[in-house]
Amino acid sequence: MDVKFILGRSGSGKTRYCLEMVRAELRRAALGYPLLLLVPEQATFQMEQALLGDEQLSGYHRVRVVSFARLVRLVLLQSEPVFLPILSPLAKQMILRRLLQEHRQELGIFSRSADRAGFIAQLGGMISELRQYQKTPEQLTQQRQKLLEQNNPRLAPLVEKLADLALIYQAYQHYISDRFIDPDDLLDLLSHRGGRAEILHHAHLWVDGFSGFTPQQYTALLAMVERVDEAHISLCLDPQHEQFRRANDATAPETALDDTYLFYPTLGTYRRLRRLFADSCRLEPEKIILFDYTTPPPPAESPIAPGRFGGSPALARLEGNLFRVRNVEKTMPKQSPDMSPRQGSSTAAGPEALTVSWGDIPVKDIVVVESAERRREVEAAAVHILRLCREHDYRFRDIAVILRDFTGYQELLEETFTDHGIAYFLDQRRSVRHHPLMELLRSAVQVIASDFKTEHLLSYLKTDMPPLPRLVIDTLENYVLLHGIESSRWYDEKPWSFRSRLAGDLPNNNLEGPYQLTGEQLNQYRRQVLAPLLHMREILYPRRFQPDRLMTIHKISEALVKLLEELNITATLSGWYRRARQDKNLDLAQTHKQIYANVTALLDDLTEAMGDVLVTISQYGEILTAALGQMTLALVPPALDQVLIGAIERSRHPKIKAAFVLGVNEGRFPKVQTPDAFFTDAQRQQLSRDGFELAPTSVERLLQERYLAYIALTRPSDFLWVSYSLADERGSVLNPSPLIEDIHAAAGNVPTIRLSETFDLDRSAMVNPVQLGHQLAMAFSEIESSSLVGDVYQQLYHYALTHSDWASTIQRCLAGVIYHNTAQLDQETVEQSFRRQSCGSVSRLESFAACPFQHFGRYLLNLKQREELKLAAVDVGSFYHKALCKIFEKMRQKQRNWHDLTDDELELIVDQAAHNLIHHEHQVIELLEQSYRNKYLLQEAVSRLQRFCRMLRGAARVGDFRQQQAELEFGDGKALPALELKLPGNRRFLIHGQIDRVDVCQKTEHPEKIAGIMVIDYKSTGRTFPFAHFYHGLALQLITYLLILQERYPLNANYQLLPAGALYLPIRPQGRSHPVSAPRQITDPGAYADIADTETIYKAAGIINGDWCSFLDRTVEPKNASKYYSFYVNKDGSVYTPRNRAVVTSQEMSRLLDHCRANLIKLADRILAGEITVSPYRLNNRESPCSYCEFASLCRFDAARDNYRLLPHYTKKQVLDRIAE
Repeated sequence: MDVKFILGRSGSGKTRYCLEMVRAELRRAALGYPLLLLVPEQATFQMEQALLGDEQLSGYHRVRVVSFARLVRLVLLQSEPVFLPILSPLAKQMILRRLLQEHRQELGIFSRSADRAGFIAQLGGMISELRQYQKTPEQLTQQRQKLLEQNNPRLAPLVEKLADLALIYQAYQHYISDRFIDPDDLLDLLSHRGGRAEILHHAHLWVDGFSGFTPQQYTALLAMVERVDEAHISLCLDPQHEQFRRANDATAPETALDDTYLFYPTLGTYRRLRRLFADSCRLEPEKIILFDYTTPPPPAESPIAPGRFGGSPALARLEGNLFRVRNVEKTMPKQSPDMSPRQGSSTAAGPEALTVSWGDIPVKDIVVVESAERRREVEAAAVHILRLCREHDYRFRDIAVILRDFTGYQELLEETFTDHGIAYFLDQRRSVRHHPLMELLRSAVQVIASDFKTEHLLSYLKTDMPPLPRLVIDTLENYVLLHGIESSRWYDEKPWSFRSRLAGDLPNNNLEGPYQLTGEQLNQYRRQVLAPLLHMREILYPRRFQPDRLMTIHKISEALVKLLEELNITATLSGWYRRARQDKNLDLAQTHKQIYANVTALLDDLTEAMGDVLVTISQYGEILTAALGQMTLALVPPALDQVLIGAIERSRHPKIKAAFVLGVNEGRFPKVQTPDAFFTDAQRQQLSRDGFELAPTSVERLLQERYLAYIALTRPSDFLWVSYSLADERGSVLNPSPLIEDIHAAAGNVPTIRLSETFDLDRSAMVNPVQLGHQLAMAFSEIESSSLVGDVYQQLYHYALTHSDWASTIQRCLAGVIYHNTAQLDQETVEQSFRRQSCGSVSRLESFAACPFQHFGRYLLNLKQREELKLAAVDVGSFYHKALCKIFEKMRQKQRNWHDLTDDELELIVDQAAHNLIHHEHQVIELLEQSYRNKYLLQEAVSRLQRFCRMLRGAARVGDFRQQQAELEFGDGKALPALELKLPGNRRFLIHGQIDRVDVCQKTEHPEKIAGIMVIDYKSTGRTFPFAHFYHGLALQLITYLLILQERYPLNANYQLLPAGALYLPIRPQGRSHPVSAPRQITDPGAYADIADTETIYKAAGIINGDWCSFLDRTVEPKNASKYYSFYVNKDGSVYTPRNRAVVTSQEMSRLLDHCRANLIKLADRILAGEITVSPYRLNNRESPCSYCEFASLCRFDAARDNYRLLPHYTKKQVLDRIAE
């Protein structure tokens, strides 16, 4: 066998030489000995395409373009068949997971890392590395023994790692022995069985595209070369360099080669191959074919054409000098009026940057582009690609986008290229962890493991794979969340017959919404949804559900496959595939096409690797989730004419005219290397010194980064674009890579273009209607000169609108720029929506005062958030209100009031009221059944209610006010008539509502028989009266209630009714106070015991008419504060002091009532006028209703563009002074 090396720098024609030799053989004879072209796995598709680039070849039979993995399969087919299954990477990880659990007690450092995310994948990678470098568990043990003999404490972590690794490696080999074949062992089979494979007999072999090999690959390559008649191996290196001559010197030591030399990786490969073939093959110096693009073109009979850079001296100069010339004279290009450098600006590397429009960027040779941020960098590249195609006859397939990795660029590239209409293919494996089928598998297992928990069932349904329309699923979701349905209530035989609070008391459980269901339909869909899952549960649990029951992984996987078959997943995926094809989404179509086969293969792997392992269903779910998270798909380019986007380490670009190298920033390209997760660099160096060869260290990999950069920059034949950005998506500063300086040093006269940060009309960017729309949007939003807009952009805008197929696109692009966030109702709608007499609550008017659009959404459109059965603060508050109302009703039935209740009577009444609510209120019953947490919280609420009622009794005993009403309703047909507001235009607005509590104090000893009336509003927590909010109409409720009572409350006609106060009373305690003793003038100590026994503070606050303070709490002594109400008594017995924020005079109280009425009339008048503007307030430059508004997504208020309605903050004194004016 003959071995020939084909050596040359990048672009010298090595790959083309190999292809032409293959083509020549095919032209000579269509049939004959095999022709093998061995390339990296990811290059096989491109090489097959390139091979057929010859018009004289319409097809071939003799040639096989193979990778190592493909060649192994061909050899195995032609030699002894392999009866053992081949492990997939996922199956390998599952076996390692099992072994880690089984040997956990024997492990040291690995036992602490076994549960860490990603550890199993890292361990699998380490085992693969050991097998590729032909290391055995025994060698690991021997190396560990060597380190122990050195007695060096610093080596202890390495010794422990080797011990654990040897243990797991040995267990892994024992586990797969006679059961599976590790994919990393396939190359060994190639070495042993290659002699029996016809494909290698008398074959001619070409090896191209590799920079290095693993020891396992070296062994396999030697076995192949020994069996073929002729082998050609191409390597990228400089055969004219001094380092090459040293590599050819067999007597020279390894240290003779400079590891900082650009071609050090491939030179080491060449040296090792020569030594490997020296004894086995005919390897002669004259068999080395050298390529140099600087040499004259070969004679006509040679199959080799001139090198890649024959038409571009600039690219040839870059290739020849890159990383060789550091300091060369840099010359600036001749300046022109449209390419003038910005004064005082220069890049961090290279000549002064030039600011030009996108359309003036050169399209030949080399250009370095500086962008302010990544999006503009990608957009500029997209525009330039289209320029090349439109103006210079490029095809998309002639162009490649090269990255070091996809981080920070993938989404931008996908979005930008789609907008620009550029066909592209992302050359990377696609993660499918978010595919609906993945979620279906995860959620189905979680449903069974959680005994049909609603959260997992809804995730299962929302995959759109169960055969139910989405509207039915949404309605079903609303229903189960509304009624708190969980676990057994899903699958028990009892039909759902809950009364729906969504639709009120509709018959047959009808639900409101776009899809109305009767109760019978709801139960029918419920049974349809559950049937496949119940069948799966019957397979796993024939008698009853036992979450801790152990089952084999094989049994659970089999049940899961039957679930997929019952759901007819293949039909669903076929439909999705057809729709994706129709929508021209070819990548998605391929994903739908491949996903089911990959899932079934994963379940097969899981069964083969761990089928007999006993696990619970929850443990199986964890294993399955980990496996699904690792699944990826390799997609084939779905079209021939596409821009190839790939990372330089993976993608291969056999023949391209233009390359766009993006993201050339410091730390990204060259990429900063991180140490290996298993062995640190120091540990790998220690092993290397002991002759234990493993993969390179991070430092060695960093040295190889220059070679990757060289490959990336020398891919194109005509045009090279190199760009970097100055900031990332978060605004963090980025620096240019040192590679930029190397490019300037090597190529010399290379312009650096700075993309303008200010908008300028760019004709080259207007490549389609979408981009024209983007240009117009930027123009209208950034250019302030009306003459410019009118003269240029308005003409473009009107011209675009004359094209019917452009108009909708242009308007959509400009929607965000010309949009003004205004809302209004036409007069006809206003008249239909409002009668001359309308009604509403005070809360409605307050909502309008906060934001008219919020009022529109809540009260006119009747929008509301989806209700869920959960015990929230509002539910507890509702419980308190209902309980206090029932307590008062029972006291009234017994003709008692708070002040004269005994301890036993009070406790009995409270218990009866709470018991009645808990056992007869439908919503409370559902909450109790939902969870033990709800039971505890409701029990705690009852205990808190007991304490609160004792406080109410104490407050009643120290004052003269007595409760007369609870939950007092006012409005049409209620206990009190509505408050009528007379509006302009002979219109009326009636206010209705409900008052929590009304207390009255009658001054019987007063000659004029005066009675004070007080409003009490129960609140969960304490609050003070917000004077500023009241003034602006944002908090009118308390004073409005007082206004209604003063005008409408039916009291004895002999009494004059005066407003005494309007208070917030906290049900929850607000803190602790010092122990309290009864005042001296209290003859009945029990009257004060309700607060003396507990230090908890329940202090009412709000507005108090100072004339009535002594009737609220007659026990307050001078220079003291009331324990129940927010007022303080001065030394002289007066209460009018700045310290008393809640106290006002009778005259001030009257003014507050008048201002309240005026505010109500003003707000009601604006409501009936149809005002719905998006105008939220902002008080004191901080507070706004937007922070808790549920209609934010509807109104689209943007604080950056829209204006708040600014309201000044006023103190109590300022408010009282202003309303007095």
